[in-house]
Amino acid sequence: MPRVLLVEDHRAFGEALAFLLDREPGLRVVGRAGSAAECRRFLSGGEGFDVAMVDLYLPDGEGIGLIDEMRETRPGVPVAVLTVSVDPADHARAKEAGADEVLSKAADLVEIGRHDRTVRGRLEPLFTQPRRRGPTASVRVIWSLVPAATPSPVP
Repeated sequence: MPRVLLVEDHRAFGEALAFLLDREPGLRVVGRAGSAAECRRFLSGGEGFDVAMVDLYLPDGEGIGLIDEMRETRPGVPVAVLTVSVDPADHARAKEAGADEVLSKAADLVEIGRHDRTVRGRLEPLFTQPRRRGPTASVRVIWSLVPAATPSPVP
């Protein structure tokens, strides 16, 4: 079961996203952090995760620095950046820093769905439970970034 690390300082948004991800069959949020410092504590604790969702702007720094740290300590783990910014320069900076995907919190679900169309589907066959409606765009992005259905070994 792929494990998600969620780094988001906006409490209500983070709780809602964690709730949606945890309800998704086959995904599990294993860590939540509201700041870069909390994320670093999680990373130093050694608990494994298979994909990270990192807010671009945190109260104690930018998520871009965390991408670098994750790449050093957890090579190969995909990172999706969440941001309220709709500035293409911010999105480009995140991609240049190594983000696998950038999701704008300001975008509606249709726009996010269009944005992730190029990467989703790689793991969509892993959805085994029938549902009346498909997964949200954010969940599709998570699934597209997870390298395999089995968790990576804990470092």
